Amino acid sequence: MLAGQYCKNTREASFTEGDEPRHTCDKCKAPEHHSTIADKANPTLTHDVRPSIPASVDEGLSLEVEIGYWVDTDGGVSGVQVTRSSGNRDLDRAVCSAASQWRYSPAVQDGTPRRVKVTRAIRCKT
Repeated sequence: MLAGQYCKNTREASFTEGDEPRHTCDKCKAPEHHSTIADKANPTLTHDVRPSIPASVDEGLSLEVEIGYWVDTDGGVSGVQVTRSSGNRDLDRAVCSAASQWRYSPAVQDGTPRRVKVTRAIRCKT
């Protein structure tokens, strides 16, 4: 019998012409596939802190600040940076300050917590 596509225990043998095996083994199964992204989970916000609106921001506005930051393996937030400003530096700073206090359940891949980059837009109504 000829070795099939997934046969692991094979050996070499010589045959005389006309006596070669004609059937192929089909008993061996394909190796089990383990996806590296199958159990990947995005971080989930568990503790949200809203920014305090500074007095320098005019009332009656709807402003948005986009920030980028890292969610660490322990669920903490680090490296907070403004990626799109609201146009008010004080509000941008207040949003960054609030974001540094957020807590997450971390992203998980292959059963291991992973540090991931997150971008989030914060809308503030004054």
